[in-house]
Amino acid sequence: MSVDPEAARTGKRAAQIARCIEAEIVRRGWPIGASLGSEAALQQRYGASRSVLREAVRLVEHHQVARMRRGPNGGLIVCAPDAGPATRAVVIYLEYRGTTLDDLLDARLVLEPLAAALAAEQIDEAGIERLRAVLSAEQQRPGLPAARDEFHVALAQQSKTLCYSCLSKSRCD
Repeated sequence: MSVDPEAARTGKRAAQIARCIEAEIVRRGWPIGASLGSEAALQQRYGASRSVLREAVRLVEHHQVARMRRGPNGGLIVCAPDAGPATRAVVIYLEYRGTTLDDLLDARLVLEPLAAALAAEQIDEAGIERLRAVLSAEQQRPGLPAARDEFHVALAQQSKTLCYSCLSKSRCD
């Protein structure tokens, strides 16, 4: 199977533009709801053809960084990313690598005491109430994995460590 050199160049250029758009969003402080410009303005800014720009926009949309809104007041609009797809990607990767439940529990044994220590240092009244509610719900449904998992996710959230919170949630999915 041969590769069309023009298509390869187009794809590479689209990926470069997508990275530039994403970098601009980060540089601007991730202004949710802000327009980065119309399709025509973006074509001009990046010196790209319509097809290359549309491919770049598809990449940015796939990364859930922005979405193209058509019509008046349209343009490429910055949006809040959803951790769900990244979480699913981690789960798929771990499954592919043959990660076992014991592997996940070993990771939890290493990381969770650190998360608990951080949570203890930073927790506020709302966080305490959240943990109490989760523990109460777990007591209502003893032995159910979802109830146990919810406690670990809530504890990770109270540690205020975003990376650990995402990892904790991905272990439960």
